[in-house]
Amino acid sequence: MFSIGLLVVARLVYGIVPVGSLLVLYAFLGLFLVAILGLGLLISTFAETQQQAMSVAFFFIMIVMLMSGLFYFA
Repeated sequence: MFSIGLLVVARLVYGIVPVGSLLVLYAFLGLFLVAILGLGLLISTFAETQQQAMSVAFFFIMIVMLMSGLFYFA
């Protein structure tokens, strides 16, 4: 439901119209959700404490953010 709200806000506020099938979009959102939940379960399986799990998760989050181009200044 949150993604539907984001699509509505993107269209009404910013004028961004999604191109393509919404069914494919939601299929990939579901696949992404399963992958991220799997990564979280993998981290929690091997971590002995909550602090260790948070440190490892932060490591993976930083890698994903840096590889996504979030901090790329052209």
